[in-house]
Amino acid sequence: MNPVYPIESTGLTDLVGKFLKADGAGGFAVADADDIHVGCLDHALSATKGGLAVIGARTRVKVTGAVAQFGFGKLAADGTASAYTGVDGEVRCCQFLQAGTDGELVAAVIM
Repeated sequence: MNPVYPIESTGLTDLVGKFLKADGAGGFAVADADDIHVGCLDHALSATKGGLAVIGARTRVKVTGAVAQFGFGKLAADGTASAYTGVDGEVRCCQFLQAGTDGELVAAVIM
């Protein structure tokens, strides 16, 4: 089973593939690289309804920069994922299932 759950919030259309954090009103985009995410927006049915992929789910994540297949992703300040380098303070958020380049939606497992 792929854990993707319904979510209601505002402005979801532009957040597909980005990580969200909880705000008590359905979630909103991560705003800092050290935020604690609740998952990644898998899809948006409308501007207010979509699906949230939580830990363990396979989904597509929006990437910043180049990423390698099976490499880990770190959370970026804009809610995207970039290549994890192991530097202190980085928040691992996913493992990429395919390689990708800047701005692409890449298959990944949410961590």
